[in-house]
Amino acid sequence: MNDKEKIYNQLHHDAPIQNIPAPENLFVEYIEADEVWYSPVVCMALSKAHNINFYDSDDVGCIDKAATCSIKKFNPETGEFEQFSKMAQKEITQ
Repeated sequence: MNDKEKIYNQLHHDAPIQNIPAPENLFVEYIEADEVWYSPVVCMALSKAHNINFYDSDDVGCIDKAATCSIKKFNPETGEFEQFSKMAQKEITQ
C-alpha cells in the first residue's frame, strides 16, 4: 500500500476528495424565526462516500457544509427559489 492509499483509508467517509465549482444559481435557504434568507453555494465537493456535498460561506469567509434539503435553485424567469433536489423534497414531505 502506497502513502496515497494509506491517507485515503484514514479519511472520514464524508471527507471531500474533489472540489467542484457550483453553478451561480444555487443557494442555501436559512429560516430563522420569521426571517428567510439565502446564501450562495460557493462550491460542491465529492465525498469519499461518493455523495455530493454543498458548501456556502458566511460573511467572514468561513465555509460550511449545508444541508441538502436546504439547497434551492434560483429561477430567473419567475424570480423564485425552487427546491433543487427531488430527493430532498421527498424527505420533507415524509
